[in-house]
Amino acid sequence: MNKTLIQVVIGLVAAVVVLMLAGCDEEWGIAPTVKAYRQEEVTFAVGDSTVIDAETSNGGISVEAISGRLDLETSNGAITVYRVTGDVRADTSNGRIDVEGIVGSVRADTSNGSISLEKIDGKVNADTSNGSIRYEGRPVGQGNTLEMANGSITVRIPPEASVAFEISAEDKHIRSSLPITGDTEGAYWNAVLNSPAETAMSLRTSNGTIRIEPLP
Repeated sequence: MNKTLIQVVIGLVAAVVVLMLAGCDEEWGIAPTVKAYRQEEVTFAVGDSTVIDAETSNGGISVEAISGRLDLETSNGAITVYRVTGDVRADTSNGRIDVEGIVGSVRADTSNGSISLEKIDGKVNADTSNGSIRYEGRPVGQGNTLEMANGSITVRIPPEASVAFEISAEDKHIRSSLPITGDTEGAYWNAVLNSPAETAMSLRTSNGTIRIEPLP
């Protein structure tokens, strides 16, 4: 049995506490606001085929060192996932997502926050409407997508990787430090690194810069 740490941080906005202490900002009529937060940590033994479905309406979720499938969702907070063997789905409506050291596919969605994907051995799909997306690793398989509505996308991959890129940046800000070949002009690129391509990746932003850089 391996040990699993699941940390769910739930932010509870408490009622506003007005401190009417004698001589405490009475002249200016200023009262402090107090917010309360609760942090829960759970550690338990799991088997080889673990399925974790964690959901909170207001707070962050953090999962580390586990084998299994993760389905994580919060409406207001960050999600962090480290060293997981298994498929990961991370969904938040307002917060950043950090995923690192995954053997399996990753699906990351947020409506307002940045997404960081590092050391992913599997297919990736990431989508955010406001922030940035950073991917570091070697793409696996077909159908890898990184999309955003307002912000930059940075992809760092090994120079020897073999990838077909479909790139779209409406403001034409596309940059590559790697020797990709093909249609590399304007707002839409169809290009390949080390043809014939073994994998494929789609990069799209409506307002921002897309960069492809070498990963040491």
